[in-house]
Amino acid sequence: MRDWMEGPALHRVEVTPKALAGLQDTRGESVKRQLAVDHGIHLEKVRSITGYHVKADLSDKQLERMVSNLFCDPVIEHGSVNQAMLNDPSLFPKPPDMVIQIGFKPGVTDNAAQAGLDGLRTLGNAVEDVGHRGRHFGVSCLLGKEGS
Repeated sequence: MRDWMEGPALHRVEVTPKALAGLQDTRGESVKRQLAVDHGIHLEKVRSITGYHVKADLSDKQLERMVSNLFCDPVIEHGSVNQAMLNDPSLFPKPPDMVIQIGFKPGVTDNAAQAGLDGLRTLGNAVEDVGHRGRHFGVSCLLGKEGS
């Protein structure tokens, strides 16, 4: 088993949909609907953040280009590297009441990370590995649970 702490630097990439009129956070809305239908839990808002770990020695300019060219669509998404989006008041003016983190079980194929790794190598970057950190869901305002 490889040790992620050895070798090139480990960078955290996060991507979240922009909060624009008419633009829906489809992942967040899907979780919101599932919680309402499956468990009777009604929420005001659920916002998603998708995260990746990139193990590579890249300059700040290369990291910014990596985020905007491979991991997010800058027109409809915010992307960041080595910064926790939940701590950014311009993206989350009111911190969520709760955060749910979902990740892969060991041994599950990580297609999103493999695509990121292939893309970075295609662009000529010396990248050791990319791992999909999974998704975070910022949950705001628990409105109630049926039957309670």
